[in-house]
Amino acid sequence: AWLKPLFARGDAGIDVVVDFATIPLPAAYDAPERTFENNLNIVTNFCDLLRQDYYSLYVHCSSSEALGTALQPMMNEDHPMNPSTTYGSSKAAQDLYIHSFDQMYDIPYLIFRPFNNFGIRQNDKSYAGIIPLVVRRILSGMTPELLGDGRQTREYVYVKDTADAVLRLIENDQARKQVVHIGNGREVEIGYLIKLICDIMNYKGEIHRRPPRMNDVRRHICDNTRLKSFIDYHPQSLESQLPSVVKWFSERITKELDLLYS
Repeated sequence: AWLKPLFARGDAGIDVVVDFATIPLPAAYDAPERTFENNLNIVTNFCDLLRQDYYSLYVHCSSSEALGTALQPMMNEDHPMNPSTTYGSSKAAQDLYIHSFDQMYDIPYLIFRPFNNFGIRQNDKSYAGIIPLVVRRILSGMTPELLGDGRQTREYVYVKDTADAVLRLIENDQARKQVVHIGNGREVEIGYLIKLICDIMNYKGEIHRRPPRMNDVRRHICDNTRLKSFIDYHPQSLESQLPSVVKWFSERITKELDLLYS
């Protein structure tokens, strides 16, 4: 109900809602029930508003976490949903809810499922991603941490490539009522990513090993064949964009630390 005042029905001129709202994965370890319930409520509210014609197209950001660990060499849109956390199950539930809502009410929607995004402006405080976490630890004089053996893999896609793909999918009528994976088609070991960050920052010290995160996904690799059938897609590599991302976080965190200790 709190969303409705934002959508003055009939005269707001809202055509498309692109829904990135989420309680993130790390929060699920602290608040599993709240993470699941809030994420599902986000989608149920937007679907209800769409059914009442408050806007024209619902574009929902899903997550590769809905799939769990890769059960086949490449994870396409037909990969089974096998989430290993309540965050992942909330994203799977969102996708299923949209699909069932469409079966009932024939709604215009698009679900895009990005794999692991990286880029500037990522949250670098509570529930931060691995890149800002490693940068912050190095700049703070602490040892970078590696959870598990470092052989677990993720599929890293530059955030601008994801944004560009989403905008072009919205413009493509053939992508309506589709689930579309967005990724590079290349899996990256976490240990390799941490080493890249250390090299960029000229860090020569040790890397502290800690036990693996509970129920952590072991392997992710995106099949972007369906995406490429809709748009011309040439994503940038992790190695080409990571230096500028590390530089951005380094400057931001350095200023923050200077203020803290001045």
